[in-house]
Amino acid sequence: MKIVYISTSIIPSRTANSIHVMKMCQAFADNGHEVILLAPDHTDQYEKNIKNSYDFYGVRRNFKIIKIAIPKIRIRSFVYTFSILKHLFFNKPELVYGRCLRGCYISSLTGFKTIFESHRYEKKAIKHIQNRDFEKLIVISQALKDKYTTEGHLDGRMIQVAHDGADKVDDFEIKAKLKGKNNNLKVGYVGHLYQGKGIEIIEKISDKVSDDTEFHIIGGLKSR
Repeated sequence: MKIVYISTSIIPSRTANSIHVMKMCQAFADNGHEVILLAPDHTDQYEKNIKNSYDFYGVRRNFKIIKIAIPKIRIRSFVYTFSILKHLFFNKPELVYGRCLRGCYISSLTGFKTIFESHRYEKKAIKHIQNRDFEKLIVISQALKDKYTTEGHLDGRMIQVAHDGADKVDDFEIKAKLKGKNNNLKVGYVGHLYQGKGIEIIEKISDKVSDDTEFHIIGGLKSR
């Protein structure tokens, strides 16, 4: 099957969504599909000094990446969507998959079988996904599916829960020397430090726990 994956991820970058998109494309290709990834060409936001995006993410070069230029104008999101549509008509995929709501919407409206993957509740998705060529809504938790079925009044049969996962690693061990007292309870956090990833929860509870509890934060960027 020929699959076009629509994304808004900056590739290459250290964002979690870009890692997820690259891994998903690799997985589709590993299952025998021909995969093309569409991504915005934001050169000024790329991770510096990366010669090969596939090597940077540790994925096989078994799918194609097409970068779409986006002018820095107010309506750039609409320009990007129109460019996506041109690529779809040129490549004629059997399935369009993606995390770009506007792109998936226009894809399904123009006759392409489309699957949209939602990682948070998208209120706009309620009306957008209800057309004849929208195949399925993928969500990453049962709670998110419940929200769509109750607040969005969507048929649960068109929603599939697919929890986030990771590559299987047979021999994996993390060794780290953590500062602090040996007998203290050490609570670890690994990930980005911006709002919505969980770091704000640690900020709220850090001064409320006992003195023998330590929080060790690993993540973020060198600049912040």
